[in-house]
Amino acid sequence: MNNYQKDYAIATAVVQEIEEAIAKVEREYIMTQGITTSDGSIPAYVYCIDNDEMFEIANQAISKKVIDLGLEDKLNKAKEILHEAEESLMNYGVSIAPEILRDTLLKGIKENYRIRCKMLDLVFKLDTSTVN
Repeated sequence: MNNYQKDYAIATAVVQEIEEAIAKVEREYIMTQGITTSDGSIPAYVYCIDNDEMFEIANQAISKKVIDLGLEDKLNKAKEILHEAEESLMNYGVSIAPEILRDTLLKGIKENYRIRCKMLDLVFKLDTSTVN
């Protein structure tokens, strides 16, 4: 694994960790407030609350708590770092591609989300020990 791949892996893990912390705040709020859906089940996330009034109250309370805990700022910064790591990984992938394909790859990853995702996946999984 090279540095581009490591940076991407670490940035991805940090974003996932913060998103899990936010999901935990949601679950705790839902449980402590005894919120259920119209069928009596406990919603897994705030967006699963089917009562509009209860959703608005819960969403505001959870958003405030997430902000107060600093999780929103942390997530925004982590996503910026992830984006930079993605760009670096993508640029690395293009740089090792045959020269004849580079313009096509650059166009594809800028204009097509599926191509971008596939390129990220392939370059991340690439055995870089085989690349000069």
